[in-house]
Amino acid sequence: MAFNLKNEYLKNKKVREAIALSIDRDKIITYKLAGMALPADSLMNPDHWARHRGLKPYTYDIEKAKRLLDETPFKDPDGTGPLPRFGLVYKTSSVRERIEIAELIAEGLKRVGIHVTVKPYEFGTFYQDIRQGDFDIFTLTWVGLSDPDIYYDIFHSSNVPPHGANRGFYVNSTVDDLLEKSRTEINREKSREIYHRIQQIIYDDFVYAPLWYESNYVFMNRALNGYNLRPDASFSGLAGVSIGVVASP
Repeated sequence: MAFNLKNEYLKNKKVREAIALSIDRDKIITYKLAGMALPADSLMNPDHWARHRGLKPYTYDIEKAKRLLDETPFKDPDGTGPLPRFGLVYKTSSVRERIEIAELIAEGLKRVGIHVTVKPYEFGTFYQDIRQGDFDIFTLTWVGLSDPDIYYDIFHSSNVPPHGANRGFYVNSTVDDLLEKSRTEINREKSREIYHRIQQIIYDDFVYAPLWYESNYVFMNRALNGYNLRPDASFSGLAGVSIGVVASP
């Protein structure tokens, strides 16, 4: 989930943290994804060389989320009553599964006093809006992330809309410096350390609310040899495939 940090409410880090804690990832993974996913803590897949393995997925904690919101200027106007603290528009694609997931997330946010209006769009319109930064919150899947330099495009302050993928308008001079340094560091271990620092800051700032890593599976003919399933589920693993002979049973 991405937040628009220009939004009057979402510019407050405690609000973003409260939202992250209001999402019941385990419930969504179990009931909407048939258990075929793992809770996420960053953009990098679990096996990526640059991934910071010390991060933990945000836990589902409604009571802590309420306490965090109570520490902001956005108090609950009527306690346990029906009035919300504030409202947000949640944009998503018109795919039924994505709408259902958005509605589950919206239900969790309602429990802490945030009214969410889910607005599904045809993908072309939806994607155009988020590229322009025209949203409050949205969810989308990153695919094919293999080079950690993607962090430059997503989080460097020079790449806010319409120039890049920093769609939430995140600005952090320390992150900018680290991202620029990452592009000139050729030592793998030093590069890993830089990316770990970047991921830690992004995690602590609640710039995104990582949701889950979808599990990848492959079904193939027994005659195929040498196929290796890649973490990003790309078809590049087919490059080393050969076709053998399957013996009759």
